[in-house]
Amino acid sequence: MFFSTFNGQTEHLCIGYSYTNRQDRLLSVYSYKDDVLESEYSDIYNRLEQTDMNMDGSEDIILMTANTEEHPAYALLVTDLADGLGVRCISGVMMRTNTTELLSTVTGGIAGGHNAVFADSSSVGGISTEIIYCVEGTLRNPAALEDSQLPALTLRRSGYCSDIDGDGITEIPTTEPFPGYRDTDAQNITIWNEFSNYGLNPKYNSLYMPSQSYCFMLPVRWKGLVTVKTDNSTGERVFYKFNSSLSQSRLELMRIYSADAAEEEEYREKGYVTVVRNDSMCIMVLLSSNDDPLVLTQAEAENGNK
Repeated sequence: MFFSTFNGQTEHLCIGYSYTNRQDRLLSVYSYKDDVLESEYSDIYNRLEQTDMNMDGSEDIILMTANTEEHPAYALLVTDLADGLGVRCISGVMMRTNTTELLSTVTGGIAGGHNAVFADSSSVGGISTEIIYCVEGTLRNPAALEDSQLPALTLRRSGYCSDIDGDGITEIPTTEPFPGYRDTDAQNITIWNEFSNYGLNPKYNSLYMPSQSYCFMLPVRWKGLVTVKTDNSTGERVFYKFNSSLSQSRLELMRIYSADAAEEEEYREKGYVTVVRNDSMCIMVLLSSNDDPLVLTQAEAENGNK
């Protein structure tokens, strides 16, 4: 349950209902007039987001459904245009036919100043992303166009869209193996991309470890020259200078470890430094004392952690 003013004038009560053993949910929107709740709009959905989609200064609702036997996948823009016609769907757009499960949806910005909904769905081979936004009151979904390259470009085994650097623009993750690994191996570089001109523009390369609460942005000078291995005895990720193969890559550059707050002092005594801290945990790194130019400074290690 939440409240929305849509056009900035009348406050509406919005209630989402779940059905037992059904993927679809039901949204009902009510207004309060003359001491009575009046139903203004209802429709099914799987995922719901609130954002100012049509850029009129007030929040709208985006309803998204996955593809089922009963209906195709689509997205709807629901709002009140203050024209006396009340809350209604003012635009809709189809989503991809293989959007059978919406795993994650987030709102955020895209290049050009538009607000958008980023929908991550299950796909053959992993996860792919659809970017839904509005132009002159009409929803757009470039990933659903017949000749779109976005489904292939955004396909990856893991990772959901996120504003990873806090700049208001939502980034789309894609992956590629670290030097020395194959596509089927687990050690992947996560590339954070910005959607622009119906394509993806890479912004950052990273070691993304959501299970350990960190995302380390790889320095540009490391590209193609550094790989990573797991220290099985400690669980740490260890960066090495890449030398033709993993077995030949032995020059250690940096260790990164997600420690409980109680472990911080123990690791400090081993030479680790804390680069990110909250109440319960801290991200710590151990920098190599080697004079190789690929070794980071403490400031570089701090700036790389998100």
